[in-house]
Amino acid sequence: LWLEDRSLWQKAEETRATTIPTRSYPEEQAKYAAFEDEEQIETMLQLVLSLGFVLLFACVAPMIVIVVFVVFVVQLRASSWFLTNAVKRNFPRQASMNGIGAWAEVVGLVMVLG
Repeated sequence: LWLEDRSLWQKAEETRATTIPTRSYPEEQAKYAAFEDEEQIETMLQLVLSLGFVLLFACVAPMIVIVVFVVFVVQLRASSWFLTNAVKRNFPRQASMNGIGAWAEVVGLVMVLG
């Protein structure tokens, strides 16, 4: 019995040394960190603050529009890479929720103030 276990162990070691198993896409994504509510709020808050600066101060400093546009483009590309390569897919909480949710009210308020 001991010799049989030893030979099985040696065979397993030989195959393990030559081939490394690769994970499938769902297995790989299961190892990623979750994109929690705090990160979602923080990401959206960055965009809304930048939009607020444009709406409130664009008439005083027109160059801020170009800077914020660049910030939006970079943020969009960084967020898309982050969501596709670094975190798990989110489970949709409500099927009836459309758009940006409660942030639409915040953006509307900033537009009224600006």
